[in-house]
Amino acid sequence: MSKGQAPFHPLSMFLALLLRRELNLSWRAVATLLAGDHGAGWRALCGFQAQDTPSASGLRYFLVQVSPDFFAELCQRFTDLLLREHSTYPGDPPDQGVTVTQVGTLHPARHRPDCPLATDDCYRPIQGQAPSDAQRPCRARDNGHDGCACDTPDCQERCRQASTLDPEARLIHYDGRNKAPRTPVHNEQPQKGRGTDVFGYRSLADRILDDRLHVAWTMRSTLYSANADERTLFVQGLTDLRERFPDLQIGEWIDDAAVGYGECLHAIWEAGAWRMVDTRADPGDDDPARRLLRGYDAHGYPLCPHGYRLHSNGYEAKRRRRKYVCRQACRRKPRREGEAVHPVVGCPYLEDHRVVGYVVNVGRTLPDGSIRLAREVPHGSPAWNARYARRNNASPIPLALLPSTPPPALSCHPLHTKPRPRHSSRQQSPSTPRPPALAHLYPQHPVSSSAIPTTPRPTPISTRCTSPGRRVFDTVTNLGYSTGDRLAPYA
Repeated sequence: MSKGQAPFHPLSMFLALLLRRELNLSWRAVATLLAGDHGAGWRALCGFQAQDTPSASGLRYFLVQVSPDFFAELCQRFTDLLLREHSTYPGDPPDQGVTVTQVGTLHPARHRPDCPLATDDCYRPIQGQAPSDAQRPCRARDNGHDGCACDTPDCQERCRQASTLDPEARLIHYDGRNKAPRTPVHNEQPQKGRGTDVFGYRSLADRILDDRLHVAWTMRSTLYSANADERTLFVQGLTDLRERFPDLQIGEWIDDAAVGYGECLHAIWEAGAWRMVDTRADPGDDDPARRLLRGYDAHGYPLCPHGYRLHSNGYEAKRRRRKYVCRQACRRKPRREGEAVHPVVGCPYLEDHRVVGYVVNVGRTLPDGSIRLAREVPHGSPAWNARYARRNNASPIPLALLPSTPPPALSCHPLHTKPRPRHSSRQQSPSTPRPPALAHLYPQHPVSSSAIPTTPRPTPISTRCTSPGRRVFDTVTNLGYSTGDRLAPYA
């Protein structure tokens, strides 16, 4: 734009920058998209006129003037506008807070280093000594690999086998079994068999579930190394979330078993929310004698002194505790499967005129003081399953499951052979104009006959999360709706 011309409206420039982030385009590509023949739909949405669109340098200048921190705060600003002060789950009382869940995703790094077992020590420079006398710890050599001795000048600043493009990326083996008990691992070598090895980063997004629209609103998202401690990240993240939204009342927190540690459950309790967190296993869960000694089973249900499972008898919101009663179960069911039904001899609760019998209250902890299986809603009950299943609304849907997204055209062939030409039953004449290379980026436009009516493809998040600490706010799911509810813009 030349000097003296009327400036573009700030809102139009702001929407153009959001379009660039959404489509993951370069500055020149987004400027060409807005000015091209097939950009009429985007120009109408952003407020631009034909033959009067910003240039690539103008868009860059606007971003510098606004500052990238403003865009990093978009999720929080949207949450302030769309925030609801109570739960949207059917049947919840008006004073019940919102439902929050956390979505974690592993993202492979761009760079594949020679040694994926690098640690923080591999990036610390060797100061005040010759490289030949250096004693830098090597995780690879400790686990039987060649590794690096770091005894050459090339390893003075950092290990030459460590990643140069992704120094914050780390290796993690994810086997998909968060419920299994954590046992000491003496060999840090990546496991084989079930699971996968990922060298890269982990993104964490805190989202509010909206049961009215079956969507999730992202409040904040962060990026860490793949092997970062989940317990430390969760406690600090929940603290930052409460500081950022001091008026937000959290009614329940839904998460998987990776958050089922004592410090995480205690942080959720201190926030005043229900702990809808899947349970973690313990070696004592399979031992009937240990279950009877501690007073509860593998799902957190209290047991009577004779080993019978108690029944839930309601929740006291003011005291924040759930009441369990025996209801004289020994008169109707066996203590264990396969045993005969017979009342317990000498039990004083069988002679009581009250049907409830033995009573146990579960609040912050279970009767033995353990917090691992203490829950406000009984784990595995129909109420638990119905509430916990809503977490699927916050998970991103794979690209193959999107009904309106065409499958990507891939050309695969060996390196030593020439690619085969593609054959199509519908031949295109030389006079027919070819569609543009970026046709999948353009919305439908009823005026131009050459416009291609397709839905813009969502770019995978793994292609954008390349630096630690960067907020993952430029994905579709972080703009206020799930991937499955994506809508294409129309002119």
